[in-house]
Amino acid sequence: MPAVTSPDGFQTTVVRMPSPGIPGDFAGANIRASLIGGPGAYVASPGGVLVGAMAWANPATGIASSYYQPNSFVGFVHREGQALITQFLGFSGLTIPGGYGVTLFQQGEFWGLFSGGCTPGQKVYASAVGGALSGNTTGNSVTASNTSVTTSGGNTLTLVGSTTGTVAIGQVVVAAGLPAGTYITGGSGTSWTIANYDGTTIPVVTTVAATFYGVQETGPLAGAGSQSGWACLQTILAPVSFTASLAVPAAGVAFGVLTVTAISGSGVLLPGQWISATGGGGLPATANVSILEQLTGTAGSTGTYLTTNTYYTVTSTNTFSAAVGQAGKISSWVV
Repeated sequence: MPAVTSPDGFQTTVVRMPSPGIPGDFAGANIRASLIGGPGAYVASPGGVLVGAMAWANPATGIASSYYQPNSFVGFVHREGQALITQFLGFSGLTIPGGYGVTLFQQGEFWGLFSGGCTPGQKVYASAVGGALSGNTTGNSVTASNTSVTTSGGNTLTLVGSTTGTVAIGQVVVAAGLPAGTYITGGSGTSWTIANYDGTTIPVVTTVAATFYGVQETGPLAGAGSQSGWACLQTILAPVSFTASLAVPAAGVAFGVLTVTAISGSGVLLPGQWISATGGGGLPATANVSILEQLTGTAGSTGTYLTTNTYYTVTSTNTFSAAVGQAGKISSWVV
């Protein structure tokens, strides 16, 4: 578990136990294999590439991107200290800026970022926009198509022809005349809003066939379906919903107390979980409050917990949730 920071980024605590891993790190000593590119390849697309996630390398252009590209190779972005903090007064970042070199791994064991957890043995899937990881059974890549689409106004996509599959927000749009990295940001039915990951201007195209790519199963070749790829090695607990209150510590005390009065469902609370709350005063996204240990009560359930909280008070609410950090082990050697 990393040290907790204040809302302005200054470290406020030192944890006694190191975190098991950091997104992008190696998670084993088995054979590792990087994706070989031509001279000068691969470099990040203008929108940047994210460490700890998947990216796609296009051998025809020498560009690696955090968005799906047809006829490209998918690989994991290892943490090599190559990300830069480009936000003004920012204090952390996982983005490799556009134009910087990117090494992708097609074999190995790594710590990756999962937002929704995974089950050991599941195949690893990558979001078509951002490369975020998720777990599922094999053969569940998402694609759709339309026989004729039109764009107008720079950010409107209209489905004119017949559609196969389901078109949805977050899918990459591939069509003649559209720049790589164009994806759906909103809409429904036959009218959708689109944007470009790299900030490229979207031209007007008329009556061209389009293919839509959602989450993609990871394999040697992008969209390779059930071919060998990556698998989840470590379970990540699903979020836990509970009713509780959170108290600011007494003067001179570095830790707060979470009082849990009810658990929703069968989830359990454990040290190392991060907590959030949207009611009773709420917790901002930058709060970085986590559970250190249980003080009283039923193990993993109702009772009191020591937390890293030093700033925030939350009155009793049933809108708390907790989950472990989003890092989980993936491997190319167990598929």
